[in-house]
Amino acid sequence: MSRPLKVDTTTTPTSLKEMSDADIDYTAHQILTEFAASNTGTGTLSIGGAVGTAIGNFVDTYRPYGVGDHPVGTNIVSVTYTLRQDLTANQAETHIKPVEFSTGGIREQTDTEIDTYIMTRTLSRLAADGLGSYKLQATAPTVGGTWISIGSIKDTREDGATTVVTSTLWRRSTQTAPATSRIIKVNEVTPVGLKEQTDVEIKKLIGRFRNKIVSTGIGKYLLQSATPTGGTWIRAGQILYDTRTDTANTSYTSNYTGNYTGTYIQGYYTGYFTGYFSGTYAGYAAANYTGSYTGAYKLTVNKTYTSNFIGPGPAYYGGRVGWVDTSYTGFFTGGYSSFYAGTYTGTYAGTAAANYTGAYSQAFSQAFTRSYAGTYTGTYSSSFTGLALAATNTNISSVSLWLRTA
Repeated sequence: MSRPLKVDTTTTPTSLKEMSDADIDYTAHQILTEFAASNTGTGTLSIGGAVGTAIGNFVDTYRPYGVGDHPVGTNIVSVTYTLRQDLTANQAETHIKPVEFSTGGIREQTDTEIDTYIMTRTLSRLAADGLGSYKLQATAPTVGGTWISIGSIKDTREDGATTVVTSTLWRRSTQTAPATSRIIKVNEVTPVGLKEQTDVEIKKLIGRFRNKIVSTGIGKYLLQSATPTGGTWIRAGQILYDTRTDTANTSYTSNYTGNYTGTYIQGYYTGYFTGYFSGTYAGYAAANYTGSYTGAYKLTVNKTYTSNFIGPGPAYYGGRVGWVDTSYTGFFTGGYSSFYAGTYTGTYAGTAAANYTGAYSQAFSQAFTRSYAGTYTGTYSSSFTGLALAATNTNISSVSLWLRTA
């Protein structure tokens, strides 16, 4: 197995020579230039969306209150950011194969030989912050070249005012090209021979490169807290923290003075009322009453009457019977039924069962149960203990973007 050949212009006459790793770097640079030209296709990363395989999440949690707010609840707002990598396999490969020395002379390399020398070198340059590589951190990387923003992740917290710490997914889009050293191809048109490949032809190796990311795992990314297992992984950027504002129990004493106007309807009140009632009473009384009564009195009497009676009676004189007033003492027994109407003044003791309407004044005690509906106006003063939002923060979780290099 031999390395790909290049044209060696340092000798006279010009000859062919196997390429060193530094020589192959030019081919790797052209492949990565094509890879970085668009943020779509196998191997590329994105935040959110539906394209690609989920490679990890960052969950931003925060409390929807301001520092000093009290009392506060335990509500937590959560926002999830998902990173994805397009890992679509079996990309079309239309590359032109380079040539190498063999025992039979010069021949085109197999795909295995291309993988051994060109793909391995290209993947290693990608892992060394090369063109098309990614970093997840707050500011643009200081490694030479241009880094463009692909998307951002936010960590929200309260520090007296809402603070948002933004971490950006950066991708390297430019890099200084190494010294030019192009691979050679078999020229099948007249005149048939060997010829250096153009940069456009070298870039056709991109399909092979994308497939190697999927098959080898080198060039894959994961977003998680700990270093992934299986292979060699390096952190691509900074650690991202989900920071949440703290709460603390605090005692408060305060007064509220004001009017509350509204309708209160709440349940029933059961208890005793003891006091003095003076007013007009209309109702039915069934009780023994002893007292003075003055007024018209009408009574129906049906009773046995016994009394002395003085009135005309028969007398005998001169052989004749006549009537003279005479005193008669005896008893009358029988029923007497009549009405007496007049004014009665005296003391009445008995039971009255009648409707009575008039003034009534008397102290009384009574138990009652009833509902209450009305308005309330008053002053409220109380002390209580509740949660308040503090000015300190705690790291709840952390993640990093990891790149597999071997």
